[in-house]
Amino acid sequence: MLTGLKENSIELDFSKLEQSDSTGASRFVNGGRVFFEANIFGYHTYSFTTKGFFDKEGYEEPKLKDSGIRWFLNNLNDIIQVKVALAITSACLLFALFCSCR
Repeated sequence: MLTGLKENSIELDFSKLEQSDSTGASRFVNGGRVFFEANIFGYHTYSFTTKGFFDKEGYEEPKLKDSGIRWFLNNLNDIIQVKVALAITSACLLFALFCSCR
């Protein structure tokens, strides 16, 4: 398996992990994922470490509720354009006012 000559798979029972999490005994599952880290030692292998995530099959992220922050992020480009236009207009008006007062 390690040398690439044999394929293998690991089956993970998410229901047992979620049950343990629901009792407060653990915090394995976060956002439909479980982190893993594996250390392997063996014949002709002094040290091999890998890590990653197991994803829960069929998990979908919860939909975000519409909020002021979401509206702000969706309209950020327009807000920046308006602020830049206001800054340029204000600078031009101040320049005109300064020149006319001399």
